[in-house]
Amino acid sequence: MITQRVVIVVTASVVAVLAVVLMVVRWDDANKIAVVMSAVAAVAAVGVGIWAGLPTRRSGGRLRVSRTGKATTGSKGSANTGLSASGGLLTE
Repeated sequence: MITQRVVIVVTASVVAVLAVVLMVVRWDDANKIAVVMSAVAAVAAVGVGIWAGLPTRRSGGRLRVSRTGKATTGSKGSANTGLSASGGLLTE
């Protein structure tokens, strides 16, 4: 959660600084800055899109769990026999 907040604060700060710069500089200079920043943002967006679409790296190891015991719970509870992991860590 901390990383997400840092990213949003940095992004908002960069946008605010750029907005102030574009308001302060002359029209011709603001136009040039806006064109360059738009090109940079477009390339970054394509790169992030490609990066997000790439498959994640798997560890390649198998997961084996044995003798974890018996799990019991009440009517509204949940039980764990000794292994808790996200779905991406479990093999099929």
